[in-house]
Amino acid sequence: MKNKQDDLQFVIENAELDQKLQASILEFRNKLTAVQGKYAKIIGIMAPVIHVNAAYMSKMIADTFARDGEKVLLIDACMHDSKLDKFYGVTNVKTLSQMAAEELNNNDLLIKINDCLDLVIAGYTNYPTKVLQSRQFYQFINESKDRYDRIILLLPPILKYQDIFLLKDNLECVVLVGKKNETKIADIKRAIELLLSRDLPFMGTLFVAPASKNNFFKKFFAK
Repeated sequence: MKNKQDDLQFVIENAELDQKLQASILEFRNKLTAVQGKYAKIIGIMAPVIHVNAAYMSKMIADTFARDGEKVLLIDACMHDSKLDKFYGVTNVKTLSQMAAEELNNNDLLIKINDCLDLVIAGYTNYPTKVLQSRQFYQFINESKDRYDRIILLLPPILKYQDIFLLKDNLECVVLVGKKNETKIADIKRAIELLLSRDLPFMGTLFVAPASKNNFFKKFFAK
């Protein structure tokens, strides 16, 4: 029997955020809503193993949703290997990793990228679970639900770290990201099995691929 997740296995070509890529991501958003049957406000994005693929795609998705008029909060929650600070070129800012150790106002963490997109940088800590289980983080997420149309959480690779299980009650949707011809299908399957075994709301897989002139956005593993 075909699983509903089969409808959400896509290839998105690796390119700058031009109109074609934006259209592809918006099509994925519409598919996501249709398959899930409701609007998902809090989306977790992660790779099975190679984190940079998920980091790249979380940025592209957040940028696209914001350009389409959604008020978006992008949180880099991978305190093992922060990437989004480099992608957005931000330095010398308060980070998520400092949340449990310091009495930070929620606004202290927010970096305004544009009128529709705010960013929170992960930073680094040896104790990410302490942050994710903290009263401050729980309060931050709850307050953000009222301020944003969409919250995107970039999470650590699930086959390396299992931080995602600490966020189970907050996530409304989880999307895996791989790279075509690089990510092992066995790793994708292991990641999906792990997510489903813990009743995480897994919704589909995005594959980043080299740019193609002929087929910019297509289904992958079409049944």
